[in-house]
Amino acid sequence: MLPRLVALLVGAAVCFAGSASAVAVETVTAETLPKFLAAHKGQPVFLDLYAPWCGHCKRLAPEFERLPALASTVAFAKMDATVQANAAAADRLGKWSGYPTLWLLPSGQANGPIEYTGDYSTAESIAGWLSGGAARFREQASGKAVLRRPAQLQQCPRPL
Repeated sequence: MLPRLVALLVGAAVCFAGSASAVAVETVTAETLPKFLAAHKGQPVFLDLYAPWCGHCKRLAPEFERLPALASTVAFAKMDATVQANAAAADRLGKWSGYPTLWLLPSGQANGPIEYTGDYSTAESIAGWLSGGAARFREQASGKAVLRRPAQLQQCPRPL
């Protein structure tokens, strides 16, 4: 009986570990971001620039962690943008002014991020935006479709 129980527990642990790693949000830094982007070349990357002390970021965090299960074709990463080197890496990618900032990097490209400007309150609303299709992302990148951040969304200002 005990060997069967041990085998069952080990099997469950292996299955659970495999599924968790396949749908995880990776924490990146200025040093590891280029490697992450290279590993996901040809795949859209969704990046969260956050501040550990920011209340808006804290509210977003559990929803962001749920995203990989809802949008499996996108790679997800988060970066503490209060760290000077990480903020500098974010500056090289594009212009940003507060926390959180959510960027889509189409096809894992390190240039031309598209800022998410929709509802931050649920993973489903973000996943819906992500599933909008490549044509919509190209329109936004070209400036044809300009979305404004809804008034209810707040950001913690980025220190200068």
